[in-house]
Amino acid sequence: MTRTGSTTGSDWRELRVFEEYGIRDYEKYIIRDVESEEDAYYKTLELMRQEERPTGIFMFNDFMAYGVYRGITKSGLKIPDDISVVGFDDIPQVKYLDPPLTTLRHSLADTAGIIFERLMEQIKTQTCAPRSLTFFKGRLIERESVRKIES
Repeated sequence: MTRTGSTTGSDWRELRVFEEYGIRDYEKYIIRDVESEEDAYYKTLELMRQEERPTGIFMFNDFMAYGVYRGITKSGLKIPDDISVVGFDDIPQVKYLDPPLTTLRHSLADTAGIIFERLMEQIKTQTCAPRSLTFFKGRLIERESVRKIES
């Protein structure tokens, strides 16, 4: 699941990994304009009906996990046996999902600080900053929603 927005996948530099691993036509795996857990539920149902289902879902935030889990379960699939799920934020509630959600934890204070600094610079200089890619530190919190792959 990805963030709400009108940006196309070809504009998202972070999606270059699809191409690096030879995954063509990756746009069909990107779900846009997910605004609630209910949206996540219905859009996950649509995704699970595709002939070529993904093996994992990464969500823009952990709140969407409730809808994604419900959509996967309603489709007759099991997490993580049939599909892996990873969130972003590490809100406290997701460790109580069944199975507990693997997620990426980040520092909200650090993220907000960087955004605030950039905004203040734009206000000070009365200019818009050029589009750029910013990396934030995070830590993967491994729980039970990702299938282990034996090598």
